[in-house]
Amino acid sequence: MNVPLYIDDVVIEEVTVNPVAPSTHAAAPSTLFGTVINRFGAHRGWPELGLKVVRLWDTGTTWAHLETCDNCWDFNTGAGKRLDLLVDYIKSNDANAEIIYTMGQTPAWAAVDPTSVGAYGAGTNSPPKDLATWRRYVKTLATRYKGRIKYWELWNEADYGGLYNGPVPTMVEMARIAREELKAADPANVLIAPSYTGAGLLWLNSFFGSGGKNYVDAIAIHGYYALDVEGLLTGVSNLRSIMKNHGLENKPIWNTEGGLSCTINMASCLAAAPAGKTSVTAMELPIAAQRGALARGFAFMWTNGIVNFNHYTLEGTPDTPALADPATNYTTQTPFGIAFLTSSKWIVGSSVVDAYLTPEGIYVFKIKTAANKAAYMVWSTKGTLKVRTPTTWPITKLNRLDSTSVALSAGSPFDLTDEPVLLN
Repeated sequence: MNVPLYIDDVVIEEVTVNPVAPSTHAAAPSTLFGTVINRFGAHRGWPELGLKVVRLWDTGTTWAHLETCDNCWDFNTGAGKRLDLLVDYIKSNDANAEIIYTMGQTPAWAAVDPTSVGAYGAGTNSPPKDLATWRRYVKTLATRYKGRIKYWELWNEADYGGLYNGPVPTMVEMARIAREELKAADPANVLIAPSYTGAGLLWLNSFFGSGGKNYVDAIAIHGYYALDVEGLLTGVSNLRSIMKNHGLENKPIWNTEGGLSCTINMASCLAAAPAGKTSVTAMELPIAAQRGALARGFAFMWTNGIVNFNHYTLEGTPDTPALADPATNYTTQTPFGIAFLTSSKWIVGSSVVDAYLTPEGIYVFKIKTAANKAAYMVWSTKGTLKVRTPTTWPITKLNRLDSTSVALSAGSPFDLTDEPVLLN
């Protein structure tokens, strides 16, 4: 039975033992806030969300879509025109927005095994039989989109056999070739390592150990989370250990695809779901639970040095909440999208001075804003608590994820839940 817990006059205290101390004090980059748009054409919506990155995946623009026969390129119709339109659409809405193009998915004619059962069609999960065709593919796109696409992800979830079933050394050689062509086209291009699923760390370790570490500029993860968002920290910690073993500890980490998904931990979602449910999707959760998980996820990624997170997707999926509202043809935010925008306003340009969990179960993120002002992002892990801040905190306002705010002076009581608030 979910009964709110009220404790009068719990004072948010500082701690000396801190297992959640931030791994970075750098200002949060704007690239932290991104998404995947995969219904382009059905709409051209671009609601205000604070987006600074769009990842092109599930957009009908993979290698298999673009080069349907040997050296057949057509940017006037079909997938080629679609890719041009996507890039134009993103840049026309925000000239400073960055684009991640995820490479790969081999055309059947180019595949070692054209009959291989790939998640995106026959042969798509097979490596190319002649790496000269891979070189031509990378060179063609790098040349065409010079100065417009800067970030290039080598492959999507390469540890999963339905997406890649070739040898690791072949993927390493593909990384070497891709780096050569991308840097030749534009030295500013960034090659991101193949992303991996939650079970793919051993594959990534093998990729690094086989020489892949020599060719990538950034590391990609796919970090989905349920309401127990802290689970993200374990995966990132394990990744950092592997990176350190290979001398890659200074490479940036990009969470190129993720989002709130109850399939990650159904039990955590059921705790917030209506009574009697045996399964639930993230979209069926109360909006406060959705917003809270989103903001907590951003907070943990921020303090763990992740420089990009792309919510899958702008339009939503059967499980993950949408950022844009289909009722307005995706031109306005959903309540979840408003929380996404609000989080970006709280975080981008700010740095974490400290982060800790108090004995009362309250997370405190002490922040220095872009304007060099003190702020505090706080939430409860133990239901609803009636709390007071230290009287020394320089605050006058409590800001909520629904974009509303109320006056609050230091030392005044307020109710704190698992939905983060910003005090400034």
